[in-house]
Amino acid sequence: MKITNKQWIYTERPTGQIGEEHYKLNIEELNSEDLKEGEVLVKALYISVDPYMRIQQSSHDNWEKPHPLGVIQGGGMVGEVIASRSDKLKNGEYVNSYSGWQEYAIVS
Repeated sequence: MKITNKQWIYTERPTGQIGEEHYKLNIEELNSEDLKEGEVLVKALYISVDPYMRIQQSSHDNWEKPHPLGVIQGGGMVGEVIASRSDKLKNGEYVNSYSGWQEYAIVS
């Protein structure tokens, strides 16, 4: 099964209020047939947008290293397994993953 995935890439550190200018929308194709043994394809149902993310977007090394530029905005996600090559997870099961701001993710 082929899926069109939307990802929000963190591209610029804010100096004040954060907005869409700090992100770039990336669209990629995923194929469930490309899953490796032990991987699942997850459809995001809920993606976290939390205050700690603003701290990570600072260039200062606080309680955690600054979030790198040019990668998917990090964040937790609750989703549904829609394809599985794992003995532990079946299609239709719900999972929690730190796979960032994207509609679909391939995770181990």
